[in-house]
Amino acid sequence: MNKVRLMAILALITMSMAVNADEQKTYKLTLEKNTSAAVEGKTYLFSVPYTVPVTSIVADNDASATYASGKLTIYTYNGSNRAMGIDEWVKVGNNESLTAGKCYKMILNGTTANTWTFNYSSQPAEQKSVSIGANNSTNLLNKGWNGIANCSWGTAYGSLNSALSGIKYVTCYDNTYAVYKTTLLDTKSWDMCEPGFLKVTGNGTISFVANGAGFEFGGVLEGDEEGDAPARVLENTTTTLSIQSTDGGYTDMAFLNLQEEEKTDYIIGQDLLKWNGEGTSVPQIWFNDYDTDLSVLTTATNNGTASIPLYVYAPADGNYVLQAKGSEVSKMALTKDGQKIAKTTNYWILTLTKGDNLVTIDYGYQEATDISETPNNARPTKVIMNGQIYIRHNGHLYNALGTQIPE
Repeated sequence: MNKVRLMAILALITMSMAVNADEQKTYKLTLEKNTSAAVEGKTYLFSVPYTVPVTSIVADNDASATYASGKLTIYTYNGSNRAMGIDEWVKVGNNESLTAGKCYKMILNGTTANTWTFNYSSQPAEQKSVSIGANNSTNLLNKGWNGIANCSWGTAYGSLNSALSGIKYVTCYDNTYAVYKTTLLDTKSWDMCEPGFLKVTGNGTISFVANGAGFEFGGVLEGDEEGDAPARVLENTTTTLSIQSTDGGYTDMAFLNLQEEEKTDYIIGQDLLKWNGEGTSVPQIWFNDYDTDLSVLTTATNNGTASIPLYVYAPADGNYVLQAKGSEVSKMALTKDGQKIAKTTNYWILTLTKGDNLVTIDYGYQEATDISETPNNARPTKVIMNGQIYIRHNGHLYNALGTQIPE
């Protein structure tokens, strides 16, 4: 099983089209906006604004990186496959074409080319709607998903037709990996070719309606700022975790939301899948619950404590930095193979072996700290252990009833 999970950077999208219809048109996709090269093994989501034969895809800074060379592999998302419980990503063949409105992923192998040109030689036709399917399944996690993208030539709003009923969600790659409910779908602005995953309960279409003037020939449209990893807009997410080699480079992220209320099922809008990738050259972190890998986990605490497994993929033996941000980080400790890992303010240094590694986030468990007491003037001190309050006095530990606790 491939352990590098799906992450999304659609850092900059430009489309240059001449007014003269006889001139060749090009669409450029730029990966890793803030660096000079893209990352091998990392997965990039993207789409195209018109039909593009894969034989016409060229790397601007690596002439040898043709599709037939195998230096890039492209997969298309197939929601009906997912409904049947099989791989939802289907490899695009060497003689096939990419089409507008579909969600694709690109993986680099043997190249770090960061700018790709999609050529074609005939006048394109703008497409403004995408067909979507119910993709029924007995598995809630697999039911109703569609890979889509804004197919219009400009920033647009997505509008679902009236044939669709029930709860609908769209998972998009803008600055973060965001989940929108139907009530927000019509107000979400999609950049040109911005990809996403739509979950619906019926068959229908999503139409993309231009925002204002729409696309202007000869104009340049910028995409969103880079978002290094699958993330989600969640106002009450308590903790953001990120993993990175101590040498720097790519950072992967996961999000944890802690609550007291018990939750026994995966809930769309509270949990988020970790989308599968194919590469093995970048570190990854994820949770696993409800028999699936998650980039966002909402889970319950028990009297303010919890032990949460966190999975870490290391592309090579070595040290990695696991950083944590959020209001609850001070209450977190980390263990691996039963051993506590030293913490420095808000990060841990993990020594990992190549492949999958399991660490545990221990939340709310505080060890008793010996208090320096003046023998003739010892004062009671509150101590919290395993979520319970104890009193240390004159070198002894007592519970809330005043009973001495053996140590």
